[in-house]
Amino acid sequence: MGRAGRKRKAAQRTKSDQISRAGVPKWDYGNDRVQQRREAFQVFQGGKANEHIGDTIGRLWAAGLLDGTAYDPAVLRDIGRRYAGLYWIYYPSASGTASYEPRERTTGNQGWYDPMGKTFEQLDALLFNSGRKSYDATQAITVNVYWFPDDNPDWVARLINGALRRNGKAITGLLPTQADQDRLTLAKAGLSAMIG
Repeated sequence: MGRAGRKRKAAQRTKSDQISRAGVPKWDYGNDRVQQRREAFQVFQGGKANEHIGDTIGRLWAAGLLDGTAYDPAVLRDIGRRYAGLYWIYYPSASGTASYEPRERTTGNQGWYDPMGKTFEQLDALLFNSGRKSYDATQAITVNVYWFPDDNPDWVARLINGALRRNGKAITGLLPTQADQDRLTLAKAGLSAMIG
């Protein structure tokens, strides 16, 4: 069917006969859950953390839970994100299948360049040398939640609830235990090991 045979879309039009964007929201603020989280996190970082709360490690950073190490919490957040991105470049399938063809690992998230996986291998070795418990705790907030960024591990959700409550927000759910605090300390040790 040629252009002459097409029906025009019934819509409000501009003077130049283009479909008008009047009444169309300029930005999609997400579903109710995303909007509620964004509103709750306004109490952190002077209300300027919303661009970083899209993943678990970003929410930990926003809530101030990555503080207390020798490193800037934003650096810990960023090394955790980089590690997770490089992990999934190095191990590209979550389905348990493998490709036995050699390939160069040059494409991936955030524009990270890691030919043949050398950067990942170095970060992974540094993390592994921080101890098995640190390794597991760090992977829990980076790698394990990578494909489901809206979900937090239960222990992270409790830690965030504690931070929200300390900032005067109403919470639903449980408050953190000492075991949750200890696991966060291990995760921060793992993140720190990858930096230094």
